[in-house]
Amino acid sequence: MKIGIDIKSAIGKKTGKGIYAVNIVKEIISQSKEDIILYTPIYQDDSFVKELAVHKNVEIVQISSGGFPWHLEVFKDVLRRCRRGTLDTYFSPGSFIVTALLYWTARISFGKMKIPRHIKTNLFQWP
Repeated sequence: MKIGIDIKSAIGKKTGKGIYAVNIVKEIISQSKEDIILYTPIYQDDSFVKELAVHKNVEIVQISSGGFPWHLEVFKDVLRRCRRGTLDTYFSPGSFIVTALLYWTARISFGKMKIPRHIKTNLFQWP
């Protein structure tokens, strides 16, 4: 199994979700023999990324965009890898944007997911 993880919130100065991301990613890597792909912004001597990069089963993917374009680049890479069969799952402890894009892409492209009735009726209504 190959696991993709968004570690953007764990880079630089860490707050609540950044501390959570650091701890959970360290635990996943220490407990897993699976291949792990870590998505990160371009980093400048970040000690956390350097610490993770020494593991043989870890690949670091640096995305140069910032803000929402960063999430779109991650989304495109995750989707491409999933379609090729080189990524099995994606986890984002600090953001739901890529996860939401993947959900709707799967829903629209593959028809595997159904929209619950209460969401269908309220999806495009303004308050």
